[in-house]
Amino acid sequence: MLSIRRRDHSYGQKYMLYWALSIAVSLVGRVNGLPTDDWCDTHEADQITTTEALGLPARGISMVDFAFDNSDNWYIAGQDKSTKEYKVWKAPFDEKGLAVEIFTGEATSIDLYTTSGNTYVFAIVDSEIRMYGTPGNRRPPLVGDFVVIRAAENTHDWAALIFDSSAKYLYVSDRKMNQVYRFDVTSSSYPERLVAGNPDGVAADDETHLDHPEGVRFARGDLYILQGSPEEGHIVRWTPGKSKRKFVYDFAVNGSLTMQCTSTV
Repeated sequence: MLSIRRRDHSYGQKYMLYWALSIAVSLVGRVNGLPTDDWCDTHEADQITTTEALGLPARGISMVDFAFDNSDNWYIAGQDKSTKEYKVWKAPFDEKGLAVEIFTGEATSIDLYTTSGNTYVFAIVDSEIRMYGTPGNRRPPLVGDFVVIRAAENTHDWAALIFDSSAKYLYVSDRKMNQVYRFDVTSSSYPERLVAGNPDGVAADDETHLDHPEGVRFARGDLYILQGSPEEGHIVRWTPGKSKRKFVYDFAVNGSLTMQCTSTV
C-alpha cells in the first residue's frame, strides 16, 4: 500500500494530528475516509513526549515541515511560538538527549542527505535552495554553514523539495514555472534537469502540464505532486523525465498543500 498523508502544521506540547488517505498501488483510486470523531479516544498514544522533555521550545512550535535521519532523529522546521523566530531543530526520537538548533531562518521545506557519516539538511530559505551542515559533520558544509544549490531568481518560486536517497537526486517543485526540477547533489556544480511539467511553463491541469505545483514526494520511482489551490488541491503522479503525467488522483486535498508518501508491504 502507498499512504499519502496531509498533516496539520501545529506542533504543540503534546501531539501532532495526521489525516491519512490510503490509495492502492494498483491505482484503482480507493480512498479511506477521514478519522471519525472518536478516533483519538480509541487510539490513545502509549507514551507522550513533550517538547520540553526534548529540549524544544516550551510553548511549542508552529511546524512547517519535518524529516527523519537514519537514526530516526527528528529535524523540525518551524516557528518558535514564544520568540516568533523561524528555526530548524534536530530532536532525538526519544528522551535520551536534547534538541539542538541547526540554523535560524524560515525554511519552507526540508529534507535530509546522509553520506559517509555526514548529514546535510536541504532547505528552501529566502527563495534559495540550500544545503546546511549539521553537528558532527567532517566535510563541508559544517554545522552553521550552508552552500547555495540554486540562488534566488525572479523566474522561479521554489515551493517544496524531496531527496531520493537511492539515486542521490534532489527534486524541487517550482510553482511559478509549473515544473519540477532534479538536481544532482553529488556534483559540486549541482546540474539541474526539468523532469516534470511542460517546458512552456504554462499553468494547466492536463496530461502534459502542471498547475502551480506545491508539495512533491518521491516513491517507487515516481513523483507525487500536489498541485492546484488550497481549496481544490489534488495529486498527480509523474515519472521523472517523461513528457506527461502517469496518473491523476480524483480526491481533493483541502488546506495546507503538504503531504507524505510511504511504501508499506
